Amino acid sequence: LWAKSFDGELADVIALEGSFAQAIAEEIQVAVTPQEKQRLHSAHRINPAARDEYLLGSIIYRRDNPSDAQRAAEHFEKAIRLQPDYAEAYASLSLTKTLEGGHLLEGKAAATRALELDPNLSEAHAAMAEVKEILEWDWAGADREFRRAMELNPASLDACGCYAAFLAGQGRLPEAFAIIEHAEAVTPQSSLIELIHGIVLYFAHRFSEAVPYLQRAIELEPHDELAYIFLGIVYEQLGKSRDALALLDRPEFRPSGALALAYVKAGHRAEALNMLRTLTRLHPNPDMYGTAVAYFALGDIDRGAEWLGKSLDAKEEFADSAKLDPAFDSVRSDPRYQRVAARLKILD
Repeated sequence: LWAKSFDGELADVIALEGSFAQAIAEEIQVAVTPQEKQRLHSAHRINPAARDEYLLGSIIYRRDNPSDAQRAAEHFEKAIRLQPDYAEAYASLSLTKTLEGGHLLEGKAAATRALELDPNLSEAHAAMAEVKEILEWDWAGADREFRRAMELNPASLDACGCYAAFLAGQGRLPEAFAIIEHAEAVTPQSSLIELIHGIVLYFAHRFSEAVPYLQRAIELEPHDELAYIFLGIVYEQLGKSRDALALLDRPEFRPSGALALAYVKAGHRAEALNMLRTLTRLHPNPDMYGTAVAYFALGDIDRGAEWLGKSLDAKEEFADSAKLDPAFDSVRSDPRYQRVAARLKILD
């Protein structure tokens, strides 16, 4: 019915995509907003080798595995060396450092640079939102950055998924469900969105409903360790401790707080204590949040509160959700837990 040809070099691939989109929008008479027009025309030349590194890093990063975070970061750093003005690579590097690697100040520097290079890049605002949430505990600032990210690109996986998780951790569940349902409509079959939907349902204490979403996340991305962890936790909440242990008793979770908790719930206290000793005494990068949950499950409230405090000090991912995480339901009224969780100043 309609065709045009476009010529250009590989380095102009992003600009060519913008030209395609603009031409098609005009032909089928779709209304394009001023922000969308600006985004379509703002594409710059890109080094194909840098683009390859960026895409490789993105594939690894989407697996959501702490063990892969360094590999993903290395690809983003290579992309930046090849093209120092590559805003998307800086934004992805920031997310990797902030969410996975724990290098929060590096994550903030990368997000700041991404915004300097492209103030209208959705992923840059999503990266800065994570910095404000995890590093600075600036809830209003994080909310503002997430909203700006979604204004710029309503289909962004980083903006939609991370914002929904943030809202759930803040106790704003109706808003979280609205965002995640929107995300599923615009990006179907995304392992990240399925995972986040399961996490939101978990925070809503709708454990049975969370199971199929987390299972689907694993089907779509079999290497997603976070999906395994949350599915195991949901099984434990449902009293399916054997299923949880079978799911998490894997080499990649030895040692971990998640597997220690599975041992506790399955009645293997000695194995849980041995794993926690390994984590807390010998492991160079212990899972402090998971360790706290496991100690609370063992009934050791003092050690649980101690390790939860260490998790907050280290600004671990999900530590800012401690005030509402169902994993702490059994100790919610204990003053030792309350003193630590009160530091977050959520719902005060």
